[in-house]
Amino acid sequence: MPVPETGAVPTITGKDIALAASADFEDFYLLEAGMKVEIVFENVGFPAFRPNETGGVIVIPQDMADEIIDGPDKLHFHLLMIGHEIAHLVHEHGRAKDLLPDQDMALEYWADFYGAKVMMMLVTYGQCLKRLYRRYYPGPIEFERPMESIGRAIGRLVTTVYRDHPRYPKKLLRVGLICNGVCSVLRREMPTADLIWYFSVYKRLFESQPVKELILFNAEDIEEGPGPLQQVRRWHRETQGDRRAISDGLRSEFLPFLHTTFDHSDEELAENEAIRRAELRAYGYDV
Repeated sequence: MPVPETGAVPTITGKDIALAASADFEDFYLLEAGMKVEIVFENVGFPAFRPNETGGVIVIPQDMADEIIDGPDKLHFHLLMIGHEIAHLVHEHGRAKDLLPDQDMALEYWADFYGAKVMMMLVTYGQCLKRLYRRYYPGPIEFERPMESIGRAIGRLVTTVYRDHPRYPKKLLRVGLICNGVCSVLRREMPTADLIWYFSVYKRLFESQPVKELILFNAEDIEEGPGPLQQVRRWHRETQGDRRAISDGLRSEFLPFLHTTFDHSDEELAENEAIRRAELRAYGYDV
């Protein structure tokens, strides 16, 4: 970070956010695991994961690196994109070759969901990013205002990053996947909270005008069905092979949130889904 004048508040750039996210995510792993999140800055249009012989690097556009992060909306926007690319990295998506469009889309589907979890964990537990985050939320731990900010960041993704292409999920579905990732972390962080908070989260994350327009004109796009998730499980299970996880070595406190293990049986997954649906129906959700 630039060295500030005495008493001045240091300027934060997108590059600072990217490097802080890299350092914090590496720290979620045991030292002997050798997790490396390499980030480079180039004149490209969008963030990308670029496979190489050692795994891969995350490429960040130079204009994104240069952007001044002057509020939490920009912070969340950057972290959602960086989290998406970290998801590709730790799940070894660089191994994917000659995929059909629906298979390729399924990996993007998972990166949206897992990337949102990465963002949540970085601002909650990342030592570097927590210090930056507290600049915007210096008081007691909040819930509503950060969710509203993430909602505005999602709106910016919809208008500036997301595009209609067979390789990617529909825009509204991508919004839903981010919401699911956020809720996945909050559910474990607040295990005794009244489940009405689900409504509060979705209300705020779907609040931006671009997302409201998607709901108005493209509501059917969020009804994807089980196909992508089945593709995701199949591909990741084959990639994991006989290893304990695709990216092993997460510190134990982060395993419930960010594991890359795909050993759950169909029966276990079905039982877990039934429990979640019953909980939501008990609170009046139509699922």
